[in-house]
Amino acid sequence: MSPLELDPPAGDVVRNGEVESGFYPGELRRILSLEAHETAYREIGSWPDYAPTPLHRLSGLAERADLGGLWYKDESGRFGIGSFKSLGGAYGVFRVLEARIRMALESGAVSPTGGTDRSRRATGRDRVPGRPRGEHRRPSPGKDLAVTSDQLRSGAYGELVAAITVTCASAGNHGRSVAWGAQQFGCDCVVYVPAGTEDARVEAISQHGARVVRVDGGYDAALARVSEDARDDEDRIVVSDTAYDGHTEVPRVVMQGYTVLAREVLAQLPTGVRPTHVFLQAGVGGFAAAVTAHLWEALGPDRPRVAVVEAADADCLRRSARRGRRVELEETPRTEMGGLACRAPSRLAWPVLRRGAHWFMAVGDGTSRAAARALADPAGDDPALAAGPSGAAGLAAALSGSVHRPSREILELEGDARVLVVGTEGPPGR
Repeated sequence: MSPLELDPPAGDVVRNGEVESGFYPGELRRILSLEAHETAYREIGSWPDYAPTPLHRLSGLAERADLGGLWYKDESGRFGIGSFKSLGGAYGVFRVLEARIRMALESGAVSPTGGTDRSRRATGRDRVPGRPRGEHRRPSPGKDLAVTSDQLRSGAYGELVAAITVTCASAGNHGRSVAWGAQQFGCDCVVYVPAGTEDARVEAISQHGARVVRVDGGYDAALARVSEDARDDEDRIVVSDTAYDGHTEVPRVVMQGYTVLAREVLAQLPTGVRPTHVFLQAGVGGFAAAVTAHLWEALGPDRPRVAVVEAADADCLRRSARRGRRVELEETPRTEMGGLACRAPSRLAWPVLRRGAHWFMAVGDGTSRAAARALADPAGDDPALAAGPSGAAGLAAALSGSVHRPSREILELEGDARVLVVGTEGPPGR
């Protein structure tokens, strides 16, 4: 079997001097926790067409990289959206709609049994004498105010929900997930994308009924435009996957949705087998932090070692680790790995990764392409798999780090290393 030919990791592999051993720190549970995960899992697991995505053992590729085992979690088919992002963005949409409806229920503006739909307004049912039509009794103390995703999919609270617009900035996958969630639950959606976003990614967002706005500049420019346009509109709600000043609660919810895939992995691995290493790609770091936190809290001191992987031109987390503080890049990143082209770490993700990640590293576009080719042209009995540039980044780092001895030594990749990677997206537009 032929050896792998890949470029070495881009620049230094930074060993994190701040990483902690032992059990998951209690203060990080305010960001991500198994308790909040259970809430996310119960909700997402109840959605139509929910099913765990496959975990493939790539024995042929592991042999070529001289690894004891290699597992690839393939997110390209998640809910038909093409990436892991559907776990976070759509879950965030549901939670912000749920919160808005509960406020209306508690104020008495809508009824717990149907909202302000046309049939209720026409019949005047539940109307309080002396109040204008459309106003309802405030629910009595103890009244069940549960709002379910099934209700929203069936059109309950339809007029209230239809008046809401969810919005976000995205290089593709998060916007597609938010748009899909809005389509599922009945609200409008506007997604702002960097000017250079591929047409296939824009089309994938638009097909779910969202309006797409191109913004001059990169992801950060799109994010600034989202905040500006939503600032004075109470019916426009930002569902961002990155936390920034004044916007932390929704990104926390989005990140918690990502932990569902980590739960699936632990259930899918062979009995008694746990990875020694996990390579997690990162843009702002939300996905990497979510998986790191879940594995850390679930497995404690026996958790795998984590390598955070960035695009070579978008290494804000690696630079932050090197300096011991959160760092913003000065230039807009230019990379084929559009999902990783971010200038600044999320304010929620960075505290988790600062304490939970063992290494920070980067790969070039060519290395990511080579990893995607290795998936598509499998070794031995491995299945043929398809991944987009960002989706293959974690695998690219694992393979590149394993075949270049200096990196292999830093990453402590012995011949019996058991490596987990996540294929976070399929080919763009698929």
